[in-house]
Amino acid sequence: MSKSERKSMLTFERVRERLNYDPETGIFTWAMDYKGGVRKGEIAGPGISGRRDYKRIFVDRVQYKSHRLAFLWMTGRFPEGEVDHINGDVLDNRWENLREVSHHENGKNQRLKRNNSSGVSGVTLRGNRYEAHIRIGGKRIQLGSHKTIFDAAATRKSAENQHRFHDNHGRMGT
Repeated sequence: MSKSERKSMLTFERVRERLNYDPETGIFTWAMDYKGGVRKGEIAGPGISGRRDYKRIFVDRVQYKSHRLAFLWMTGRFPEGEVDHINGDVLDNRWENLREVSHHENGKNQRLKRNNSSGVSGVTLRGNRYEAHIRIGGKRIQLGSHKTIFDAAATRKSAENQHRFHDNHGRMGT
């Protein structure tokens, strides 16, 4: 049996048998004692080693991202698309911070890119002008050249609203 076949076999009943989930804190704990010293009530999943990466939990020797397990635990099914962390913190698995979205929708709720030099998502300084752009459906759309960063940012924000980007899009990273 392949890994993907085993992943698809995890059921609502099995995840609730193995794990407890607190929707208010987003924390998973083990529901029973296991071989190897794991005790009932201990926090599930490997510790974070300085990286801000998705928390992962092994269930029946298969690794799952904890936000996907939270979705299964709360709804009885795995999400068909992706699970978005609304506030952008991939370690915050509180139920109120998770939503099921398509890949396209998930791209409309991203943090400001690390290599952004203007401080505004979709705004680039070229010479003495600020150019605004947006990416929709994989295509980069130019929104114009502006004398001030304020004007370029306003144009970009207007395009985000028109294309239904999440209000958090372009926020500073954590």
